[in-house]
Amino acid sequence: MARRRLWITWETQRRSIELAELLDSDLSILEAHGSFRYLQLAVRTILEMRRKAPQFLLVQNPSIVLTLLACAFAGARRIPLVVDRHSNFPEFSSHRAWQGPLGALRARVFCVLSNFTIRNAAITIVTNEPIAALVRFHGGTPFVLADPIPAHLAISGAASASDGSRVLVVCSFADDEPIAEILAAATMFPRHVEFRLTGNPVQHGRDWRANAPENVVFTGFLPRQEYENELRAASAILVLTKNENCLLCGCYEALAVGKPLITSRTQVLQRYFYDADHVDSTPDSIREGVCAVLGDLAAATLRTRNMSVVLSERWIADFGVLQVKLREIESGFTNKSIRL
Repeated sequence: MARRRLWITWETQRRSIELAELLDSDLSILEAHGSFRYLQLAVRTILEMRRKAPQFLLVQNPSIVLTLLACAFAGARRIPLVVDRHSNFPEFSSHRAWQGPLGALRARVFCVLSNFTIRNAAITIVTNEPIAALVRFHGGTPFVLADPIPAHLAISGAASASDGSRVLVVCSFADDEPIAEILAAATMFPRHVEFRLTGNPVQHGRDWRANAPENVVFTGFLPRQEYENELRAASAILVLTKNENCLLCGCYEALAVGKPLITSRTQVLQRYFYDADHVDSTPDSIREGVCAVLGDLAAATLRTRNMSVVLSERWIADFGVLQVKLREIESGFTNKSIRL
């Protein structure tokens, strides 16, 4: 029997997979590649929504196109729509797509469409309070729910212990990551202190492997099990961003495997990962943070594990509140016409 709730996403993402299961939703992961990706996905999404005819629709944003289609479908069928919204707001992003005159125009169009979806979702789930405030400002109803700490990492076995000199840098070489600063910081360490960077080091025509110091290893994109082994074998995990209002998946993964976490000194990351080591996006600050953790791994590890317990309990409580709100929406929802 089909479930009442349908969750649609246009990418494979751990948060969507876990929340869809926990919220007893039928999950549809629709993916496509190439020049006509959006057209293919739009057609498949419309067919999927019509075929499954849900009584409650949930979608992940990004993509904004998916969210627009969901607004239209939910409005026509008079069913509630919940959007799990990530930090894809021009106000909170350093992405090159929003830069320059063309980027500014693109950002304005995006904001118009974004605000439309915010007003027409019963709830917009976000990961932190600054984004929730923006949703309220644009006439939406936010609910703050961070990512759950991935439990499977803690229970699937541990890799061999590190000798105390391996720093795993969880990154994808995106625009918001201070890669040059991390590489500069690595030059300040002796060769036996190894910095291992995940992700594809060739981005936008630049190969970060050129002129990298000898103690830097580029792992490339790894199969899931190999990536998890890297997490467990690390002495410490470094996860950085230049974006102010972004909670990073690598931070949750560090807590899951009980490894010391070094992350950015942004308001959101300092507030949520309150007992991690926080650094600025400068070589000297990164060096100081790594030195502090490697200098007392036992204390840093204990802080991480205690923080993991506290945040897991907090997440369970927040998720319980969300479940109550969704049941209230289901029992009393009367969808109005789409609000322009």
